[in-house]
Amino acid sequence: MREFLSTITVSPIFHSVQPFVFNADTFSFEPTSSDEDGGIIFICDHVFVVDTPDKDTLSFFSQPRSVIVTLKDSSQKQHQIGTEDVPARVYLQPYLNRTRLYMSCRMLRNPLV
Repeated sequence: MREFLSTITVSPIFHSVQPFVFNADTFSFEPTSSDEDGGIIFICDHVFVVDTPDKDTLSFFSQPRSVIVTLKDSSQKQHQIGTEDVPARVYLQPYLNRTRLYMSCRMLRNPLV
């Protein structure tokens, strides 16, 4: 099991904006494999609890956006979830003190390898 840093970088694909950086609570992440008709895919769905961002960021991610999510492990190795061809979908849901970042992605290879 990998230990991840609490920083999550979200880079929108179809919008000319800077990457968004979120500070998350401690989390574990392990993609699950599934044998589909087209072969094995890796399901990278996860919900992160993050600090509540500013209103503009909440507004931008109020609907699912196509992005590349970058996670760093404790050895500073970066793991990208989503590609430009098959992006991850991310949206934010604010709660009282924190915000939930919902990520959904299907990948052809394990992003942690």
